[in-house]
Amino acid sequence: MAPVLVLQFATIPGLSRKPIESNSSKRKTKMRIKSLLSAAAILVVLPVALGQHGTARNLQNGSLHDTWLGIVVSTNDATREITLASGGGESETFTGVLKDRVSTKAKDGSIKQLQPSDIPKGTKIIVFYEQKRTKADNGKVKVYNEIFRIERANLGR
Repeated sequence: MAPVLVLQFATIPGLSRKPIESNSSKRKTKMRIKSLLSAAAILVVLPVALGQHGTARNLQNGSLHDTWLGIVVSTNDATREITLASGGGESETFTGVLKDRVSTKAKDGSIKQLQPSDIPKGTKIIVFYEQKRTKADNGKVKVYNEIFRIERANLGR
């Protein structure tokens, strides 16, 4: 076994045993903390600033689809429109047209075509949609959001 050298230092009153830090290293540490806090704040605020829009990958064919998370504000069976609001102070809205042949399972287990009015106002949902274009009678191109899938959002409520 090798001999162990033990050093003892006399304690001088008023001196600390902490390593001496220069003012520049303290400033660097404070800057790093501020940078980390700023980055964390941006990551928290960014999703709110960008609204409730997102994308989802179709697992069957790998294609990407747009999504929107929001609360149902209004529905119209005649036009098959569903309007969602993102909530919060400056609420963003989304309006989409429910595609024909979107179905749902009824309470009795049967499958029926989903009507926009079947979704109660105030329900939090995620809609999957594609932007479509169609020509109007006057020759102008109309862009609309075609909803092909709806899921109830169970996020904390």
